Amino acid sequence: MAERRYSGSVESTRWTPGRQATARQRKRLHGPVVLRLSAEKVPSLHKLDGPAPAECLLELTDTAGKLVPWCGSDFFDRMIGVWGGQELILRLAATPGAILNETVLERLAEVRNRAERWRLIADSDGGGMASMAALNRLLAGPYHQVDLYTDYLPGDGENEHQPPRPHEKQVFNALRELILLRNARRQDKPIVSWIYRPPSAEITHLLRAEALARQLQVDRFESAQTVDPDS
Repeated sequence: MAERRYSGSVESTRWTPGRQATARQRKRLHGPVVLRLSAEKVPSLHKLDGPAPAECLLELTDTAGKLVPWCGSDFFDRMIGVWGGQELILRLAATPGAILNETVLERLAEVRNRAERWRLIADSDGGGMASMAALNRLLAGPYHQVDLYTDYLPGDGENEHQPPRPHEKQVFNALRELILLRNARRQDKPIVSWIYRPPSAEITHLLRAEALARQLQVDRFESAQTVDPDS
């Protein structure tokens, strides 16, 4: 199996041995590489003991889209008090409605202002991004970066191998509009990344995705599978 890399203006990242070595070094210098704060239970304050993790993954809504109670508590204040001076990636998980929830936006704006060394990244499956109002809120929001994850390309649902995906064109149209609006307003944030998880290791999926990444002018592109150049 051979890895393909995107050689254009879009950055394609890979989990290479060098990255693994960096992660091991990071783990020695930090706490856990990733600290997950689940929506299923209130996080214990003992999780804040010791050095900061490299990344903290936040689930701020449950499966029904309801905001977790501790989002409005003093947990973030305590977290900033302990780790505010350290580098930390604060990643918002792609739980229902979280990325544009008004309370989430307000809380994370406070976090960004108070913890200047933290980097705020929002994961998204594209849900809720199709309206202009949503895009405006996203551009005015606190996120340094938005990572869009898909396991499909536009048109995949039009063949016999994939079920119909009526929302897929809306997702990619929203991605295009987000980048166009950001550039028109001369904003440098949020950085827009697209992480594509192809349904198989066929090279045709990646070639189509790379072409679309160029067309959309995403800042970073990543394919989550290696592909066989002979397929």
